[in-house]
Amino acid sequence: MPIYDALYDFEGLRHILVRQEAAAGHAAEGYARTTGKVGVCWSPRTRGHQPRDGAQDALMDSIPIVAFTDRCPRT
Repeated sequence: MPIYDALYDFEGLRHILVRQEAAAGHAAEGYARTTGKVGVCWSPRTRGHQPRDGAQDALMDSIPIVAFTDRCPRT
C-alpha cells in the first residue's frame, strides 16, 4: 500500500500493527489516555467495526484521537 511507503519515510513516527479495526481505535484511545498526547489510528474501511468503537468511547470521555479511514468499493 502506498501509505506504508509514506509512513516508512516519515521519521519520528511509531507504527503499531493491530489485528482488528476496532482495536486500532481503542489503542489510539489508550495512547491518548496514558500520554496526554493525541492518539492517531488508521484503518481500511471494511464491513467491520472500523475504529468507531474506540472513537465513540474517546468522545464520551473527552479523550483526543484522530481516526483515518480509507474508502473501498463495495463487493
